[in-house]
Amino acid sequence: IAKLASHVSGQAFFALDATSCSFEQWRLDLKACLMRAGVNNSPQTFILSDDDVFDDRLLEDVNRLLDSGSITNLYQGEDLDAINQACSEACQELGGEATSAGLFSVYLRRVQTRLHFALVFFPGTEVFRERLRVYPALISCCTANWFDEWPKKALVACAEKTLAEGQEAVLGVDIFPLMSKAFVQVYVAAGAMARRFEEDRSRRTQLVVQTMFIELLQGFKQLFVERRAEVADRSEKLHRAIAKIASAREYVRTMEINIESMRPRLDITRTTVQGVIGQLEKERAKAEVHRQVVLSEEATSRDYETQRAEQEAEANRELNEIRPVLDEAAEGLKRIQASQIRDIKGMAKPPPGVMLTIASICMVMGAEPPKKPGQQVVPAEDYWSLAQTSLLKEPKKFLEELLSIDKDSVSEEALRRLDTIAERDEFEPTVVKRASTACEAMCIWVREVRRYHEAKRRAEPKLRLIRSAQEDQNTAKESLTAAQAQLAKAEDAVSAIEEDLATLFRQEQDLLKQIAEAEGNLEHGKGLVTALATESQRWQEQASTLMGRSAFVMGDMLVCAALITFGGPFSPRYRPMFELECQKCLSSLKVPHTPKEGALNVLVDAATLRRWCLHGLAD
Repeated sequence: IAKLASHVSGQAFFALDATSCSFEQWRLDLKACLMRAGVNNSPQTFILSDDDVFDDRLLEDVNRLLDSGSITNLYQGEDLDAINQACSEACQELGGEATSAGLFSVYLRRVQTRLHFALVFFPGTEVFRERLRVYPALISCCTANWFDEWPKKALVACAEKTLAEGQEAVLGVDIFPLMSKAFVQVYVAAGAMARRFEEDRSRRTQLVVQTMFIELLQGFKQLFVERRAEVADRSEKLHRAIAKIASAREYVRTMEINIESMRPRLDITRTTVQGVIGQLEKERAKAEVHRQVVLSEEATSRDYETQRAEQEAEANRELNEIRPVLDEAAEGLKRIQASQIRDIKGMAKPPPGVMLTIASICMVMGAEPPKKPGQQVVPAEDYWSLAQTSLLKEPKKFLEELLSIDKDSVSEEALRRLDTIAERDEFEPTVVKRASTACEAMCIWVREVRRYHEAKRRAEPKLRLIRSAQEDQNTAKESLTAAQAQLAKAEDAVSAIEEDLATLFRQEQDLLKQIAEAEGNLEHGKGLVTALATESQRWQEQASTLMGRSAFVMGDMLVCAALITFGGPFSPRYRPMFELECQKCLSSLKVPHTPKEGALNVLVDAATLRRWCLHGLAD
């Protein structure tokens, strides 16, 4: 009403927020309101109710304001400057002196004119009487407006408006009139019960006022929303649990089908494993045969290799003895100078040893003079003439050709001709040396070449045996290679079968593991389904009960809200009586509710109540 009156009269409205206010904040808010009224000359309405008085000092300040319009030490220097500046013109208009006292007097007159206090107190308490005695300005400087009980029509309108705030989807518009009448009847019953309780001389006074009707409405809305959410939550949990049990049954049936389908697969896998094991044994036997053949071929190849090596060593023994001497003779050829060759060429009548040496060189190099008719053996002189005209003509070229001769490329014909001069005394190196050291070196080299070929001729049978042994060894190696290829092929086949067998073993183990896990899960699932069979039935009954009691939530929550709002001061004997009166009101209006059901049983379950008792609440 104070708010409405302030709005109609065009005054600013200010109310204290006691939930987040301190005494210092109260002083600041109060001063701000006074400054708006006195400095700004703005009409203000300051509302203070019972709930806002968190400290008696607030009423002391209000008492001073109502009595004198000012509070000691409320204003600071800057506040007084603002007051003096705002009130100077008004002071001059009134013909007063523009002193601090005069200006502040004008300010107080404005405050008393522009500021209105609306004190909303409940008169039926001892606290109110004590406040009137302590703060007399609350009576002497205020106009008291006493409010009687609201008419039923106003109560019904208030109930409908309160229930309609965001609850259309909860209650439905069509049920507002019925529920509003129920609230009014419960409120009236609470007043009657309070008067009956007061008539009992041993009991204290209990008042039922209009604010308690608002509390009844707000309490019902809160309880109804919470209860509806609780019922919906419990119903959802029960249906979800029932669905889980049904799902578990279906899961058990699915596991049984899966186990039955896995067993034939396991049997097929085991049969396949046995067949693969038999095939593996056969392939291993084949591979072992090939391995023995390879071992035999390796032994044969090693024997041929040993035999060939022994024969080759024996055949090369004499050649190896000759080769160092032959190499040394070749080194002697390298020491021959071109000038020495020119000296040999310049001999008009060379000694026999020089002539035989040059002839042997021509034979080795394949230079043959033409034969004369009837001549069987070419004399050394003819070779000398040939050398003079061709070989010795260019000493450097001759030495290069001589050093490039391959000892193994000397023809058999040249070797036979060398035999005719090799045994002559004039062809001895010591004899040849007397005539020419260069011829000595060539003589030694020719003689060693001849000796080398004689050793080769002696080793030829052995070399033939070596070549034969090499052919046998090559044949053995080819056989060994073929056998190794066969063995590798057989081993690859064995490896492939072993891999297939390992894969089959893994499949078998996986199937066994899956079957074992499925059987374990099946056993647990059957036990769980069996154990929860009775629970499922009980949960279905609870869900049906919840669905049935959901229609009684509005009436039950109205009874509970009435007990919470009005039943606190009642004694234990009067509370059940008041609850029964509330249920009669609901029955008379045909509002659905749970008859003969205590509000405590509606609000809390047995487990919660037992827990309260364990924590010390009286049973």
